[in-house]
Amino acid sequence: MPAEIIQSLLNQMNELTTEALHQLHEMTEEQFEDFATKRELLTQKLEGYRNDITDGHRVQIATLLDSDPIILQRMTFLKDEAGKWLERKGTVRTQQNAYQHAYVGDSLFVDHRK
Repeated sequence: MPAEIIQSLLNQMNELTTEALHQLHEMTEEQFEDFATKRELLTQKLEGYRNDITDGHRVQIATLLDSDPIILQRMTFLKDEAGKWLERKGTVRTQQNAYQHAYVGDSLFVDHRK
């Protein structure tokens, strides 16, 4: 019975990972977050069957882990892009603030030319 549950969890994780790999360059940050959440839940469920995992299951897990660097590379790229965007936005805001002073509307300018 535990072997069937473990296999079902591994199949779900494999399907999730395969789908992520196929849609890797179209996935949004939210979809990556959803992927990570679902995968974490499956991993936690597998953790309960740690003592029942066979060598065959370990091979499947190793195959799934081989995909991690590819997915992680894309996630890191998106994180870096978001960081660059925030940095540019901060630079633009700083430049705008330098030119947009809050002037007092009832001030007076006196020219003392002769």
